[in-house]
Amino acid sequence: MELPEFHDSYCRIFATDHVGMMGDAPCVAAFFRQFYKRFTAYPDIAEVFAGTDMEHQADMLKLSLFELTSCAVPGQPSKELTRLAALHHRLGITPKMLDEWVEALLNTVEFFDDHHQPATRQAWLTMMTPGVEYLRNYRDGDTPAPAPQAARRRGNDWLAGMP
Repeated sequence: MELPEFHDSYCRIFATDHVGMMGDAPCVAAFFRQFYKRFTAYPDIAEVFAGTDMEHQADMLKLSLFELTSCAVPGQPSKELTRLAALHHRLGITPKMLDEWVEALLNTVEFFDDHHQPATRQAWLTMMTPGVEYLRNYRDGDTPAPAPQAARRRGNDWLAGMP
């Protein structure tokens, strides 16, 4: 499943060729800089990223976006998403931190997408939720399949208490 609102927004932001590959336009680098500025504004996140090479981290975020959205399409996590889930679990990434990540991402999308509407935010949330829920529920050694329909139904519920 891929929502047209998500696809169009993704292409506008990342100057893609409509195949899904991110361009190297300056706006792509600016997006990731702005995202991390927003994300590291949360004190618990700033602590986690203290001393981190943020250029390398931006490259990792590009991969993460692909893996998270890919999870929504087949409804199953890739091996790479499972590896990322295990890493985040070992690092002690909490559900609150995942919520902050999503909120920073959605706010950055809104900032960079000139045609952003409420449906755009919902489309990004719908595409990210199965992968984020997989990260949230991962336990060492597990490979639980996300429940895409249940995660999508949850939608904005898990963001309701966020600033």
